[in-house]
Amino acid sequence: IPLRVELWVIRSLGDEMRLTQRLRLPVGGSQELVLSPDLGADQYRVRVTAQQRPEVGRYTIAVEPGVAEDIDSVGEPPLPTVTSTATPTASPTATPPPTPTVCVDNATFVTDVTVPDGTVVTPGQRIDKVWRLRNSGNCRWGPGYTAGFVSGNQMGGPAAVPVAETPPGGTADVAVALIAPGTPGTHTGYWQLRNAAGVAFGTKFSVQVTVPSPPASISFSADRTEVAPGQCATLRWDVEDVSAVYLGDEGVVGHGSRSVCPSATTTYTLRVVRRDGGTEQRQVTIRVTAPPTTQPAVSISFGADKTRLNPGECTTLRWDVENVREVYINGQGVPGHGAYQVCPASTTNYDMHVVYEGGTTDRRVTIEVSGGSSAPVSADIAVVGLFADNLPVGNVWVQVTNYGPGNLINANLEMKCNSSGTPLGPWSPWSHIESPWLHAVSLNVGDTATFQTQMTVDTNQYTYQVRCAAAPPGQGATFTDPDWNNNVFSTAIGP
Repeated sequence: IPLRVELWVIRSLGDEMRLTQRLRLPVGGSQELVLSPDLGADQYRVRVTAQQRPEVGRYTIAVEPGVAEDIDSVGEPPLPTVTSTATPTASPTATPPPTPTVCVDNATFVTDVTVPDGTVVTPGQRIDKVWRLRNSGNCRWGPGYTAGFVSGNQMGGPAAVPVAETPPGGTADVAVALIAPGTPGTHTGYWQLRNAAGVAFGTKFSVQVTVPSPPASISFSADRTEVAPGQCATLRWDVEDVSAVYLGDEGVVGHGSRSVCPSATTTYTLRVVRRDGGTEQRQVTIRVTAPPTTQPAVSISFGADKTRLNPGECTTLRWDVENVREVYINGQGVPGHGAYQVCPASTTNYDMHVVYEGGTTDRRVTIEVSGGSSAPVSADIAVVGLFADNLPVGNVWVQVTNYGPGNLINANLEMKCNSSGTPLGPWSPWSHIESPWLHAVSLNVGDTATFQTQMTVDTNQYTYQVRCAAAPPGQGATFTDPDWNNNVFSTAIGP
């Protein structure tokens, strides 16, 4: 019965079976059919077909030596002749052979062994990435199986790396050496396995790293921060590793300068947008100073008509002071222009103290009395009045008169006051006593001076009985008072 013998060469491509070669082998003789792995196939299948239904029996099939030919290219081959070696006998129906198992490649991602997604790296840093994959197909991973770059950022890695031999159900660690990109941001590369035929299969797996933006370098300054009206200053800035720079609302380059001439104190703002989208700002304030005011010159004149006297003689002190705030002679406030007569019993110094804008100054006039006595001057000091200013709440003032016979020149005068007061009721015992205080007094015979005490009154709620005294101090007296009967004065202050 003529039979045809065909050899089919089939390769397993993932989940797809594809016929890659079909060879015709001449049949005849008694040589065996030998299948060599040189064809590079995963499976071999021999198919025998008959031209007509053969009789039941045992047959021997042999293949003659020769070169295989592609059936598709040479057409239908002549049918080989098969010779029976035994008389056909009845036999049970033969069981068909089992269908061979189809090889299917597949891979499943298990875990990141190293460098999990989102790892922060520095530009140019070496990255040793390792994935763990499971062989979820039914083909053994062997020679020719690789893990190859598919898409995204290859990060300087190889196009492919070999995969260790792995049986179905087993796991393999796939390692690649990468280099971190130099640009800031998140970078991802995708990889996938390929079989020996170069066909990709299984789940794609990735590496993802983040390269942070470098810290921004920001410098903003001015060559001067204080100017006079009409003067200018130069702003300078030096900014690196940022996305944008603004001076006020105007975009500027990263390195620059600008001259500014503010008419009033002004703050300048440099705003920077970092590569990560955040913002920072720096400020420089240029202060415009007020023009200097021209102060009129201080003028001070202080003297006496005569500076040498005989005992009992008098002279006149004269002063003329301008462009100042305050003038004092021997501690007594006086106007800027004036004169008064003095009759010192002995050589005496008269001191002027002047307060002006920005400072003070002093002058002195000395009146010498030839042959004069060093005995203290005699002057009858009387307290002649008490009053309060700015009522209902005000300060208490005392008035003192020199009844002579001598003039007081820078003499120490001790004063003290006390008071009693109740809410519009009867007088209570003296409840407020001030500590004595000293005044340096220059008071000619017949003159009256007014001094502010240390006492205040509030007549909204109280009535007061105020009493004040003035006399030479117990120590350091420079004059004597011949009559102490008029040294105390008392009065009521209130509603």
